[in-house]
Amino acid sequence: MEKLLADPLISFIVFGWPFITLSIAVSIFGIVDERAWLVFLGALMAVPFAYNLNFSAPEYYGAPLILPLLQIGSAFAVREDHPVWAWVLLAPTIVVVGWLFVFASIVGYFK
Repeated sequence: MEKLLADPLISFIVFGWPFITLSIAVSIFGIVDERAWLVFLGALMAVPFAYNLNFSAPEYYGAPLILPLLQIGSAFAVREDHPVWAWVLLAPTIVVVGWLFVFASIVGYFK
């Protein structure tokens, strides 16, 4: 019985809002603290969310998979000491996740 309850919870955490929020927080901390490996870790944490988003919205097929690649680019910018480029490359992930959060909140409110 416990296994049946744990599988949806783990799936929600890894593919849902908690993991992508943590991914963005880790990436922001990595840019501020100038640690490229933290930004890369944030990119790895964003892969399940992007993968799920890729197959849940067929009209955007392939586009969400670019988000973790932009975070990896941000990690390289941090490593090469270009903080402005690091923020520019992280910005699309923040904007897309923020837009989805607002959209999901509005839909959830009127449902």
